Amino acid sequence: MNAPIDERCAHPACNCQTRVDDPYCSDYCRRMTERPGAHAGAPCECGHEACHQQHAHERRHPPQA
Repeated sequence: MNAPIDERCAHPACNCQTRVDDPYCSDYCRRMTERPGAHAGAPCECGHEACHQQHAHERRHPPQA
C-alpha cells in the first residue's frame, strides 16, 4: 500500500507533494539537492505536471515588491 502524502518535496525549488517514506518526489530532486553548488533559484525540472504549472504561473505572475 502507498504511504500517505505528507509534505512538500525536500528540493527547495520543487512544489510537489511527497510521501512520508521519501522526502523527494523524484530522483531528479534528490540529485539536485545532493549536488554541491546546485542553484537554488533555478526552476525545478522534476517532470511532474503540477510542479511545471506552478513554475509557469510564478513566471507569469512574479511577486510584487
